[in-house]
Amino acid sequence: MSAPDPEMTATFRRLNESFYSSSPSLYFEQRLNSLLVVAADDPEYGERLRSGLTIVGQTFTVAPNERVESRLSGEDVRRFVTSETQVLLHHAAESLLRLYLAHEGRPPCPWLNIASLGSFRQFWRAIDDRFVKPAPREGRVDPLVAETFLGSPVYPTSWPTDENDWASTVERLSIWMRFFSRHLSEDAPIYNAAKHGFALCSEEAYFAFKNDEGRTLISHSGPSLEMLVHGDWANNERRWSIRTVWTNPVASWFFCNVAIQMMESIFRVGRFRHLGEAGGYLFNPDFTPIDVQTQAGVGGIKKFETALPLIERK
Repeated sequence: MSAPDPEMTATFRRLNESFYSSSPSLYFEQRLNSLLVVAADDPEYGERLRSGLTIVGQTFTVAPNERVESRLSGEDVRRFVTSETQVLLHHAAESLLRLYLAHEGRPPCPWLNIASLGSFRQFWRAIDDRFVKPAPREGRVDPLVAETFLGSPVYPTSWPTDENDWASTVERLSIWMRFFSRHLSEDAPIYNAAKHGFALCSEEAYFAFKNDEGRTLISHSGPSLEMLVHGDWANNERRWSIRTVWTNPVASWFFCNVAIQMMESIFRVGRFRHLGEAGGYLFNPDFTPIDVQTQAGVGGIKKFETALPLIERK
């Protein structure tokens, strides 16, 4: 085995010092806090946020003196909160996944890894292969997840509780990684529509199926986003639809918070590994995405599409 190149070692050290000088979790935490202050001006969200909104033991509180001056009307505040919540969640989830890929396997320079990840197609393939396609390994600890988030692929004696608790923590972290991977993939049209020209509409949509007697069989309402989606060309024609996606901003705020804490854990482990700094608190979630969804009241119906007339190729 050849000796490390001193010049490359020094370069990696310099890059790592710059990369770990500030955590991305601080950026996303500030964005989430700013969003919550705006949301506190909404009549429905405001009452809950001002008094303390608690889900799965995590609490968001916006103080009475925290306010943002805005010329937005009440309806426009709700539209902003609905749209910005989803944009923030997608951005945080993508950043978490990219940071994870950059750190998995203890590379000497994660910053170089994340900058080398390449095209979106390469990123999606990596996430698909790592967290979407593989079946969950129940009862088996993922050593790479454990090492990336907790600093060790096996149970460390320094862990504050027993080995079963440590294994449960790793399993919940794996569940969250699979959740963010699927969410990012399934709701990519929302993020893309928001990024590219903000080609979406935020509404309070109502949907219902009724029987012949006019009785409602299935219904759903609440904050939603609308965008245009299309299928492939066939016989010089393409089918377009208006897709309505219902969202739950409250659940999404807590999802964002989890992604932020997971990013911070990755960075704490990275700082310890590459710079020798003390690790500090590592995120130890005692809840899963389903727990958040249940307590936030996430509905069963998520999206609905209305077909438009066929559009011919010009």
